[in-house]
Amino acid sequence: LNTMQPVTYGTLHRAKRAPLSDEFCAVLRTYDAATSGLLRNCSTVEHTRYYLTDSEYGALQAEETRCGTDKLRLIAQNLLAQFVRNQRTIAHNLTGVRRVCDAVMANCRYLMQDPARYRQGHWGTHHSAFFRALAETGCLQELFERLLAVAESESEDEQDRSMASFWTVKIATGFQLLKEFKKYCRTLHPQRLVLSQELTNGKAKRKLMAERLAQEWYRQKLQKVAPQQLILGLTVDCPWHLRLDRRQLKTHLNAINQHTRKLLPILITLVEPPLTTSRQQHLCTMIDIYADSWRQIGAGQQSGSMPNYEQLLASKTYAVQDLIERLGNGVRATKKCGLWEAPDEGLDWDEYPLGITRREGLSKA
Repeated sequence: LNTMQPVTYGTLHRAKRAPLSDEFCAVLRTYDAATSGLLRNCSTVEHTRYYLTDSEYGALQAEETRCGTDKLRLIAQNLLAQFVRNQRTIAHNLTGVRRVCDAVMANCRYLMQDPARYRQGHWGTHHSAFFRALAETGCLQELFERLLAVAESESEDEQDRSMASFWTVKIATGFQLLKEFKKYCRTLHPQRLVLSQELTNGKAKRKLMAERLAQEWYRQKLQKVAPQQLILGLTVDCPWHLRLDRRQLKTHLNAINQHTRKLLPILITLVEPPLTTSRQQHLCTMIDIYADSWRQIGAGQQSGSMPNYEQLLASKTYAVQDLIERLGNGVRATKKCGLWEAPDEGLDWDEYPLGITRREGLSKA
C-alpha cells in the first residue's frame, strides 16, 4: 500500500498527454511576452528588451516583422487571433481541453508570475479577450478547477498558491459580473441587444457595438477598478457560465484556507441551483466568522452596525462542519402532488444563468 500513488486531483486530471504542437506553444509564449509588456506600460517591442529573455525578445521581433508594426497592442491582437484559430483545430473534447490548459499553464509564464508584482494591474484590459477565447471552447472551466486545486493543496509552493488564489478570484468575479451584465442587458431596447450568433458569424460592427456596451456597463459598475476585472461575455445570451453544484461547493468548504477565503463567498453566489439572497448572506457571514475565528469577536465593529442575523451568528465560533450543515439545511421534505413536487423555497430560480432568445428579449424590453 505504501507504494501506491494517492488519488488526488493531480493524479486524476494531470495524466501524461501528448503536448500540443510547437507552433501552438510558441504563439502562447509570444502572446504572453507581448501582454506582459502591456502590463508594464510598454508600447513598443523595443521597450520590452530589458526584462524579456533573448528567445522571447527574438520571437517578438519576428512577430514585429511579420505584422509590419512595432506596436505591442497590435502584435498582441494578432497573436490572440492566431491562438483562437489554432484552438479551433483541436478536438472539442475533454482531452483537447486538458491539452490546451496544459499549454497555457506551461507557456504563459508571465501570466502566472506577474500577479505577485502587479496585483492592481489592468488585467481585464489586456486579458479579457484571451479568457473569453478559453471560455468559448470550454477550457476556462478546466483552468479554473486546476487553479483552485493548487490554491487548496497544502503540498504546493506558497507563491504558486497565491498566484492561483489571485486568478481564481479574478475568474469567479468575472463570471459573477457576467451574470449581472446579462440581467442588465434584458432591460435594454432590443435594438441594442447583440446575440452570440452575430459574433460567431464575424460581424465586426456588431462585435464593436457589443464591446462598447459591455465596457460602458463595467465602467459604471466598477468605476476606477473596471480595467482590473475580466469581461468574460459581451452578449445577452452568452452561453457559458461557471458550473458549480452544492456537492462541489461542500468540497471547497472542507478545504477552506487563507488562499480560498476570498473566493468562497463569490462561489456561493454562483452555485447551481441558485440560493436565495438571504441564504447567501447567511453563508457568507458564517464563512467570514469562521475565517476570523482567531480574532476577538466584535473587535473593530461599532455597536448596532451589524444586522440581526450577524449578531446572532457572532455569538458562536463556527467550524467547517457548521457551514456544510447550513448549506444543506432549510430544504424541507418535498411535498408531492401526484407527478408534481413543491418547489424548494431556498432556491432562487429567477437567478439561474440561462440565456434568452430574441423573442424573450423583446418581451422584456
